[in-house]
Amino acid sequence: PYIAAFKGQLSRAKAVPKVPEWERIVTEMQIVAERMVRGEYTPETAAAEIDRRADRLLEKRRWMIEQGRAE
Repeated sequence: PYIAAFKGQLSRAKAVPKVPEWERIVTEMQIVAERMVRGEYTPETAAAEIDRRADRLLEKRRWMIEQGRAE
């Protein structure tokens, strides 16, 4: 009976992106989500803020890819 619950979860599980910056992006998402819950952001502005923060964190990776220095 316990395994059935895990089987259901496993069918929906997805691997996290293979990007070194992922942990920092998740942290930023948590910060913005908390501020949204407190009323500092609307859902729309929170989504835009998360997008802006993730874009900033991934900027260096994009540059490295363009230079042929990263996968």
